[in-house]
Amino acid sequence: IEREHNRAKALTLDELVDSCKNGDVLQFFSRLNGLEKFVWIPISKLLANSIWVHTAVVVEDPHAGKVVYTFSKAPSKSRTPIWRENEQMCQTPLRKFLELNMKHESHVMKIYRAPEKVQKMDFKAAAKNFLDHRNFMTDFCFNFSRSSKLLHCGNFVGQMLEELHVFDR
Repeated sequence: IEREHNRAKALTLDELVDSCKNGDVLQFFSRLNGLEKFVWIPISKLLANSIWVHTAVVVEDPHAGKVVYTFSKAPSKSRTPIWRENEQMCQTPLRKFLELNMKHESHVMKIYRAPEKVQKMDFKAAAKNFLDHRNFMTDFCFNFSRSSKLLHCGNFVGQMLEELHVFDR
């Protein structure tokens, strides 16, 4: 974390929101390591061998403005379902998402900036292909193979990018 923090560029919240574009991938580090608070954070760090424990993609929606898409166990006051058919696939206004994650998690985050061709892609259409998927925490399973219908925030974003043919095969 210290290495990432030293490489980071400090931005105000306004600068961060303004700079985010359609397709940018956001990852957050969590300082909540205590098992009495959250069991998932330490387990996810161990399983993923990564400090980044939450992932979302920025989507510029013509009606809602800049939002993030993420996959969650359930909607909440801050997360609303993108479609009624799957309430675990959620969107949150970008600013609210950043404020909540910075309040509850950390001010340390990583942004993977989308190339210009990705900024023009339709993430809502790509996300619709996962309407029949469920969050793995609902079933307490860890099967994240390509054929699995279980998702978490990271592989939801990754599979959307694959669906849009962002990655070379």
